Amino acid sequence: MIKKILNYFKKINKKILKILKIGLGICFAIVAISCIILITNMFFLHNTLFYELGVSIFQTSLYYIIFFIASAFTVDSILF
Repeated sequence: MIKKILNYFKKINKKILKILKIGLGICFAIVAISCIILITNMFFLHNTLFYELGVSIFQTSLYYIIFFIASAFTVDSILF
């Protein structure tokens, strides 16, 4: 199953793969920012607002990662 997914990634169009990599890079940067907010909250602030902010940003960025991967598969199967 994993080999099938990896083979499909190798066959994706180069433009779609470039957009996917840029999108995933941005999403992982947002994940890192949310982790920094959560770590700062854990050690220094102890504020509920920053905790909720960090968790919601983390959750949203994970949804965007799934969105970028699903969109890459869908657009590649439709166009090519």
